[in-house]
Amino acid sequence: MELIKKVSNKRKLFVFAFSFFFLYLIISCSEEPLKVGIHLLPEDELLEVYDTVLPVELYTISAEPLNSGSLTYSPLGSVMDPLMGALKADYLADIFHNGDISFQDTIDPDNRFVYSLDLILYYDYLYGDSLAIDFSVYELTEPIPTDKKSDFVVTPDIMNPNPINIGKPEFLNDTTKAFKLTLKLDYANKFIRHQMVVEDSAYSLNNVGIFKEYFKGIYIATEFRNDEGGGIVRVTNNSSRLVLKTLVWNEDSVRFDTITDQFSVGNTESPYDTTGVNLSMYHEILADDISAVLNDTINIQPLVYTQALAGPYAQIYFPTLDNFREKFNYNVIINKAELILPVNQDFFDNVTYTSPVFMGLFDNASKTYLLDDGLISYYFGGILDEENYQYKFNIGNHIHEYMRGGSDTLFSKKYILFPSEATSPVEYLKTSPGRVVLNGSNSNNAPSLRILYSTIPE
Repeated sequence: MELIKKVSNKRKLFVFAFSFFFLYLIISCSEEPLKVGIHLLPEDELLEVYDTVLPVELYTISAEPLNSGSLTYSPLGSVMDPLMGALKADYLADIFHNGDISFQDTIDPDNRFVYSLDLILYYDYLYGDSLAIDFSVYELTEPIPTDKKSDFVVTPDIMNPNPINIGKPEFLNDTTKAFKLTLKLDYANKFIRHQMVVEDSAYSLNNVGIFKEYFKGIYIATEFRNDEGGGIVRVTNNSSRLVLKTLVWNEDSVRFDTITDQFSVGNTESPYDTTGVNLSMYHEILADDISAVLNDTINIQPLVYTQALAGPYAQIYFPTLDNFREKFNYNVIINKAELILPVNQDFFDNVTYTSPVFMGLFDNASKTYLLDDGLISYYFGGILDEENYQYKFNIGNHIHEYMRGGSDTLFSKKYILFPSEATSPVEYLKTSPGRVVLNGSNSNNAPSLRILYSTIPE
């Protein structure tokens, strides 16, 4: 046992000595950690990284009308935002039958009666107050135009001037997310009455033209609000419908049976090609403060306004980027370029007049979008940083291409900034009215373009 103890003590001494020697080597090393391996290249070939911040100019401009036909979603409603002004969104929608209609073969007018016709509009997004949304329904007398845009105005010559709804829309519970509006029996009776006067079934897929002769579609209309408040929903066209209930006398049971038939409203997944399908329309009355600076691209403003649907948008310009490129004669490497757009905190609203999580950047000259570097292909915008109240765009690759002379036009023109979202930025622009107020170029927390770059040794 004594021998084992001696061996054990020697082993402990060896471990202690080795540990002390290793610690001494580390402490006595005079090389700075960040310079380890620095001599792999000669001193004159090392690249230094510089940091600069360039100014960015923003202006509030009018929005161009959008191609808003045959959308999967249609915005519906009206809001009065004291900051932005009044905005309303409504739409035209085709009607067509889903599958077989219960009375498509034969009809006995003395044996069938209309009980009710309800318009059910489902939605998936709310802006403002759903209980303050009001709309009416009109019958179209002409087909939905296929060559119009979001600024289209419905005129009396394409519609029946008398609304076909009874009362106001009923808001169904939050779980259902839908509105129900009862339509007049005179209009409901058309679905049976016109079937009686055609030789072939108007409800056959082979006779769509016959059906469209009698049913051109409907106009789901809203009005501008004068008082603050209101709301806009994003209606899902592929699930909204007309529900027709008729009563049929049953001789066997000696009572009326209730028969239900459904018709799609503005559905883009029509089993046949109809004219129009749907057309969304947006109109606005801008607040005085916005109208005073709208399209003024000479005087720098402290605030810049942008909203989806009818606009306005923000125009963005990089006034000193050309000089920055000429300074280095294309001989520069861009390590990172971050476009920073501060949100005005006094007008930031993520509850009632929701601020979008993303912003999009569009080149109006080439009609292309600038994608953030390294992100998925369908992502067009800058992310909202709610902690620091700002949007950021990582556009280093685009700046690098321009600085190296790869594109003479990139960033030499002005770009359009608009409210957006991650997966469907253009669809958001056409269907959801999110708004943002940005700090202007002469504000204390102004927009900027921060660039990390390296010069190339000659």
